[in-house]
Amino acid sequence: ITWKLYSNKEIVFSGNGEMEEVAFADGPWSNVVNGRYGEFTPTVLTFEEGITSILDSCVHPEDYFDEINIPASVTYISPGALADSIKKYNIAEGNTSYKVEDNNVYSYDGKTILKYNVYNTAEHFTIPDTVEHIYSGAFCFLKYLKSLTIPESVKKIDEASFITNNTIQKIVFEGELEKIPDYSFGYCVSLKEFIFPEGLKSIGKQAFYCCLCLEDIVIPEGVEYIGDGAFEENCSARKIVVPESCISLGTAAFDGCVLLEEFYVLSDKLSVEDINNSISKYNKLDNY
Repeated sequence: ITWKLYSNKEIVFSGNGEMEEVAFADGPWSNVVNGRYGEFTPTVLTFEEGITSILDSCVHPEDYFDEINIPASVTYISPGALADSIKKYNIAEGNTSYKVEDNNVYSYDGKTILKYNVYNTAEHFTIPDTVEHIYSGAFCFLKYLKSLTIPESVKKIDEASFITNNTIQKIVFEGELEKIPDYSFGYCVSLKEFIFPEGLKSIGKQAFYCCLCLEDIVIPEGVEYIGDGAFEENCSARKIVVPESCISLGTAAFDGCVLLEEFYVLSDKLSVEDINNSISKYNKLDNY
């Protein structure tokens, strides 16, 4: 695969087959972004017909492209390749792997949402009920969205699907989900209300790290595993309830919850050491 930067500020990738996996800093195109080429800093990213994969090493999160053009031949787009700073996604007619609807990117069958465009100005979004899978990075660095409804059709979310958001305040799951993976909602710093899915069994490592505005954290019955740092640095939390079903409580799961006033552990399957290791010594509680 080769590339060329044109005077119209377009980077064009040409060739056939899969792109090589390299670190972004090692990519031959890394010097053309972020003003390194002055007035020729690119604004359009084009992959020509024949290329079958697009990797995240092509697009740095800090690149600002007006649009990306994806050919019909592409059958794989890696997490991170659809950067949060791209304003418009164009997918060629005839591509049977991916499609664009309302400037959001989905798998062609509509079962996976790969990217919600951060430049969409709506304050609320309901994921279409065809979607079963939320891709890693699908809802990162949102600029306008304040509330999100996740329909019962969704059965899987990837790690870091929603990580780092300043605007989103409410997330509602309408259906069942067994696992919230590692880092899923980390740094959702404005998140005030989170409606847990039914059937939840596992909350991953730092899944809600630094969600600064969550006041009540009532983990639903049925959850068995709470990962390390799962709710760490939730500095507005005043009440936490760990359910009877919990059999594994991670280190520092609630560390940094400095305003905590009520902490209830309903499970008799956790040791005193587990509980002590989960909670910050800097909280306001004398006992729990």
